[in-house]
Amino acid sequence: MEVTGLGLQGMGGLPAAAAAGKDAPVAGGRGFGAALEGVVSGEQTLDEKQAHARAQKAAAGLVSNALILPVLKQVRRSEMGKKGVFSGGIGENTFGPQFDMEIADRIANSPGMAATQALTKRLEKRSQAAKAGGQSGTTTEAKKLDVHG
Repeated sequence: MEVTGLGLQGMGGLPAAAAAGKDAPVAGGRGFGAALEGVVSGEQTLDEKQAHARAQKAAAGLVSNALILPVLKQVRRSEMGKKGVFSGGIGENTFGPQFDMEIADRIANSPGMAATQALTKRLEKRSQAAKAGGQSGTTTEAKKLDVHG
């Protein structure tokens, strides 16, 4: 496609991406037109997917360390843990805590873990409220939260 009247003839015309128009590939491998239609139709953008992944990772980490890991430690230290499934001699003493951490992470990241799902939704709502407050300059509930008791 050669553009005339703009002085671009000597330079070989428009770049390939500009000549391709709305079908030129953009980030994510889709054409610009398809990306625009996705935004208009309500598809999640790459930033939203990354924000969801960050919220999910943070929620899973919190659930793993605050809820599941203490229960596994308690079971390991109990009499049941010394005689039952968790008994294992010197190997258990050496690698038991690492095993507990891995099991807790896997449980927290399982799709059916309701606590992780609820915490992820709450973190996403807080993030959206903070973004809306930062853009409009108004005080939001996230900023009013009293963390001192």
